Amino acid sequence: MYTKQRRIDLIQTFEGLECEICGHPEVQNLIWYPHHKKIRHNLLRFGKRSEEFEDAKKLIEQSIPVCLHCREDRYYALLIGEDKDPRWPMIIIID
Repeated sequence: MYTKQRRIDLIQTFEGLECEICGHPEVQNLIWYPHHKKIRHNLLRFGKRSEEFEDAKKLIEQSIPVCLHCREDRYYALLIGEDKDPRWPMIIIID
């Protein structure tokens, strides 16, 4: 069940964090790279007592907060073959 409160809870997972690449502090513009789709699905779809919710917590620990702008820059750099930014981890997954 997708509710407004579950969406707010997803945004609150970024509380006190900023983009690891550029330092952008706005939580509404952050995603969990590279597992945001799975985290979002599990947090919005399943309750807090479910196994999927626990999986989402584990995926959050394996991910880094990245702003949407940096993610799109990364995607473009990978497309044109000029990915030389040392600030990015050695993960090459494009959502």
